[in-house]
Amino acid sequence: MGREDLCRFGLRLAPNILNAVADALNWCLEQAGIHFVSHYLDDFIIVTLTHSEECQLALNTLDAVCGKLGVPMAPLAFLDPHS
Repeated sequence: MGREDLCRFGLRLAPNILNAVADALNWCLEQAGIHFVSHYLDDFIIVTLTHSEECQLALNTLDAVCGKLGVPMAPLAFLDPHS
């Protein structure tokens, strides 16, 4: 019995499910007011002016939306705003 027999319907769909969830989170962030947001798989980037109120608001919104949806975020995944 090969690996294909064991994972026929399971893991093959995982990347599509992950991308659909990330697309939904991206949409939620846009609806919450973060206009320049994009993602690649589970990595998100938000583009704003550095050291601005808009930047801090975007980070706060990201934290609030992910918290409300129960999306875990690694504290080390945040990078301080920089150019």
